[in-house]
Amino acid sequence: MPWAILETVPAMIWLGDPQGRCVLLNRALRDHWGVADADSFEWSDTLHPDDAPRIAGPYSQAMEHRQPFRIEARYRRADGEWRILQTDACPHFDSSGQFLGMVGVNTDITEQRRTERDLRLSKENLEFAIEAAGEVGTWIWDVQNDVLTGDSRTWCGIGDGDGRHSTGRFADFLALVHEEDRARVCAAITRTLEEGRDFRLEYRLWQGGHLRWVFALGRCERDALDRPVIFAGVTVDVTDRRTREDAARMLAHELSHRLKNVFGVMQVLTAQTARCHPDATPALDQLARRIQALGVAQMLSFPATDAPRGESGLRHLAERVLAPYAVRGDRLDWDGPDLPLSPERATALALILHELATNSAKYGSLSTNGKVRITLSTTPEGVRIEWSETGGPPVSTPQTSGFGSRLIRQSAASLGAQDRWLWLPEGLLWTVVLPAAGHDGGAETVD
Repeated sequence: MPWAILETVPAMIWLGDPQGRCVLLNRALRDHWGVADADSFEWSDTLHPDDAPRIAGPYSQAMEHRQPFRIEARYRRADGEWRILQTDACPHFDSSGQFLGMVGVNTDITEQRRTERDLRLSKENLEFAIEAAGEVGTWIWDVQNDVLTGDSRTWCGIGDGDGRHSTGRFADFLALVHEEDRARVCAAITRTLEEGRDFRLEYRLWQGGHLRWVFALGRCERDALDRPVIFAGVTVDVTDRRTREDAARMLAHELSHRLKNVFGVMQVLTAQTARCHPDATPALDQLARRIQALGVAQMLSFPATDAPRGESGLRHLAERVLAPYAVRGDRLDWDGPDLPLSPERATALALILHELATNSAKYGSLSTNGKVRITLSTTPEGVRIEWSETGGPPVSTPQTSGFGSRLIRQSAASLGAQDRWLWLPEGLLWTVVLPAAGHDGGAETVD
């Protein structure tokens, strides 16, 4: 009866005699090997020849000492495919203690071993990629148990520097974060834990007595109760990049300072020349103002300066250029988004704005108590800029073009654009469409 029950179970079960021959095979095992019974079956005939020497010792020792054993080997299935079987066997005895042989279970673990192999290869490939990437490290934080594990390149304060993984607590890591960055790091981690946001941050920490800049990227997995459980990610040492950026900012600051001095000297020379040649004073004054406009454009075009966001766009440039004409917020309306400026655009637009303001101060709305409106909009062709004047004296289309209007057209052409002039009764309407990004080699998009 017991053997009849074993005939119906899906596990592959066998019974051996004291000499190691199979005397009984249940149905699952007979189907696996494709045999009708155990009488004419020899299990060693299905064993892979390369595995026979490896299992011979453990098998013989277990039979000799009448002890349980577990072995793995490849066996040829009935269809000819080699399968990895794990054999677990125990000795069985009669009532007098006589050894009757082994009873065992074979488990097909082929897919399990393939999966383990694939995972091992994947892990090795990942470790190789990380190794090849240089200063890239991996880390895992078990949030519930507060166990932080990282490798030597993690730069999280717990690596031991010899290539092995080390563990620590979150407080160990936080203690090594630069005190000026600690609150920022804690806030970013809290957002990730509470709101599920990805963790992306650059910060400084102490490692081996040296201050390093690192960039960390991570994500937190949550359990069925929506609790944070595993917070894992990578860390990259970006100290060299930050050092280069700091050096570039210092160089740009020094260059900005020297350029400011150069523009100042040019304005002084122009003023001195005007005093020596009174007849040329109006033209030299105009030249001085153009030099000043160019200086403003150059100072605003340095990307490495510490100017706040918004002080390198067209709006700030317009406010700076129009300031000498006493144009404040009550006389300058801005409609639309701002336009980030490349150095090329800043220079050309500074000249354009200066000439438009000069013309308006002489003949247009800025000659009285009128107003100027600058409107920005996006079109399929690019960014449209409008300068419109209202509240000034009546205007009419001029019969000739002066140097200022020619300078505006040349500046617009340098940006790959063609401007339009419309003299309306209420004031000038000047428009230009700057080409979309990439069409003029340095265009930005409207924010």
